[in-house]
Amino acid sequence: MQVNTDPAPGSLHGGDEYFRTRFVEADRFDRGDICALLSGTVAAVGIRRLLSPLLCAEAMARLDAGALALDSYDRRRVHPPVARFGPALNDFREGDRPAAAYWTQARRARQVRRAALGRVDPFGAAVAGLTRAWGRPPAPARNQGRPFFAGTLREINDGALVHCDDVLREYGPHLFDGGPPIAQLAFNAWISTAPEGGTTRVWRRRWRPGDAPLRKGYGFDERVVAGEQCVEVAMGRGDALLFDSRNFHAVDPSTGGRRLAVAFFLGFGCRSDLVMWS
Repeated sequence: MQVNTDPAPGSLHGGDEYFRTRFVEADRFDRGDICALLSGTVAAVGIRRLLSPLLCAEAMARLDAGALALDSYDRRRVHPPVARFGPALNDFREGDRPAAAYWTQARRARQVRRAALGRVDPFGAAVAGLTRAWGRPPAPARNQGRPFFAGTLREINDGALVHCDDVLREYGPHLFDGGPPIAQLAFNAWISTAPEGGTTRVWRRRWRPGDAPLRKGYGFDERVVAGEQCVEVAMGRGDALLFDSRNFHAVDPSTGGRRLAVAFFLGFGCRSDLVMWS
């Protein structure tokens, strides 16, 4: 595994002492690491070997054999295209709520994933790792009692634009039962990585109302983060990464292999424990 923590070109080398990456082994990953992200005292937490090599190999063998058909995010919204299995909440948006078709696809995706992957489902292994660290299992976020889908299998080979993810700003405060999350974290655990590229970059910069002119599809022109403090992380197969998704972030293109991860969001709210969705 190779990890790169050098700042991106043009970013600040100093800056906020709390905006740093923490790396931990899976057996030492604990509640304090998640709390550090929730409190803003680290920029990202890299978890080494959260998924076992055997699980990754068996899951990829099934995926390569076509056990799950990968679709893509709405290409009118997401370019370069990103392949994925499982419904993405933002592809089903109708005002401040998901379209009716979302719930049907969410239920179907859970059934298909369970049948196709069974005991080698990386989502189940990732949730088990989070449960050991937090002390309690994260529950699915819900809307009127209905559970949101969590655990997208996502393949990003051509990179991802600079963007931020904030369900409160995307859907408003009434999407989740129990209210909007106080903090939102992105979780990725890789079951396959490419030998070149694929670095995740996270900036110490959140969306501002004046950013609208720099909008570029689902993301933003890189000028939005010019000169901002940045961390860069390149994780390997079986590793996981947690960071605050409300910070601008991007993924570099990769070559020489498939860059495929199980991905979902974690939220922490006033009246709830950790909840998850994709």
